[in-house]
Amino acid sequence: MSMMFRRGLSTAKTMSNVFFDIAHDGQALGRVEFKLFDDVVPKTARNFRELATGQNGYGYEGSGFHRVIPNFMLQGGDFTRHNGTGGKSIYGEKFADENFKLKHTKPGLLSSANAGPNTNGSQFFITTIVTSWLDGKHVVFGEVVSGMDIVKKVESLGSDSGKVSTTVIRARPSVAPVLALTVLLPPSFPFPFLFSSSSHSKHRPRERSPSPSRELFK
Repeated sequence: MSMMFRRGLSTAKTMSNVFFDIAHDGQALGRVEFKLFDDVVPKTARNFRELATGQNGYGYEGSGFHRVIPNFMLQGGDFTRHNGTGGKSIYGEKFADENFKLKHTKPGLLSSANAGPNTNGSQFFITTIVTSWLDGKHVVFGEVVSGMDIVKKVESLGSDSGKVSTTVIRARPSVAPVLALTVLLPPSFPFPFLFSSSSHSKHRPRERSPSPSRELFK
């Protein structure tokens, strides 16, 4: 799978949107466009936008959707370890929760994955259902404004365990009139942090991986 994150054009009244141009096995699936809520959570929105464009010399290039659970969410943004245990923000490794004014009231919301209070980095998730139990725990900072059908196609690659059938997304720079990058899904990649059985204990990360919890989902 390939994906392009392309910065939209700014205007005097609005900040730029972020575009994901997605293809699978060389076939274009379409574009997903996000509006970021700069007016409510400007710091969190800026973090996502600058990581998407890579304007600071690092970002989502090389990252991927490492956890996709149908009827829940798509999680990505780990561009350092590529398995859900890494990533960093433009402000340093972690930054504090900005506020919880926005709620997880519908599918298509963009929210920060974390490992507890004030541990936001680069990881994010896109909801595919209402996830109200995450309110007050994860910062909502954007929404899908077009291409939700593409999000659903990516969702279909997931599983109840979170492991993605075609695994992670890799990226390389792409020449374009605006800042852009292309991301693709290669063959299988391990997801040890998703397992709880003792047979996988030696693979568990020392630190908790940023993840929205599904424990209250029925």
